[in-house]
Amino acid sequence: WSHQEPTRRRYIVPSTDMSKTSATVHLTKRAAAQRQLNAAIRMLLGNEDELAVHTVAAAAFHILKDIKKMERGRSELADSLNRGLFYTARNFATGKKLPDFLDETLTRAVHKTADAIKRGEINSKADVTYFKVHASAESSYWRKFNLAANFLKHADWDVKDTLELRQLENEKLIMAASASYCELMNEPTPEIVAFAAFVLDDEELIRFLPEGTAKKLRGSKPAARRRLCLKLSRDLTKALARTRERATL
Repeated sequence: WSHQEPTRRRYIVPSTDMSKTSATVHLTKRAAAQRQLNAAIRMLLGNEDELAVHTVAAAAFHILKDIKKMERGRSELADSLNRGLFYTARNFATGKKLPDFLDETLTRAVHKTADAIKRGEINSKADVTYFKVHASAESSYWRKFNLAANFLKHADWDVKDTLELRQLENEKLIMAASASYCELMNEPTPEIVAFAAFVLDDEELIRFLPEGTAKKLRGSKPAARRRLCLKLSRDLTKALARTRERATL
């Protein structure tokens, strides 16, 4: 692990006492999103209150989505659609079956993308630009996507509204936030790796996990899988801390 938390420190001298100095930690937006996302994952794996998980994860995702739009001019919705197309086409190119829910247009897009992958013209999700999303359509999508988060955040005009718990979809939210984080930072946090191990049954991921953990995850029940993945996040965090400590010696 080589992950570095994007935190800035600035040292100041208090005006009331020039004989003492103190350190004030200033967080970047990326650092704030990282800490919120990591906390949301630990809470989810710890089976804590799903409303709290959603609020913290939504805050992280909102920051990450805004950073991508402001700094890179990238549409998060278009990115997520193209990312899904890439992984579906990559699986198809290796002989896996297409999902049943794809319509004729998407099936053709998958076939075309898979052929480009085989020819070496597409090597990563960043190379897929099939989906283009109009600003009005994206705005409408995010209004619907943010319904649960806004319900949990405001009560100035919708005080009598109610929320169906099935609208939370915390795993989907954290998956989207994790993908955005990795695209911005180019590597996952220990918590993101542990969350991926929890929600995905992917041989490409499993082979990077500690041998004992990978073996236990296969066929484990949800409650046991949560415990294993929460422990995995802690173990990976400790391993990362040891790596950083050795690097400073």
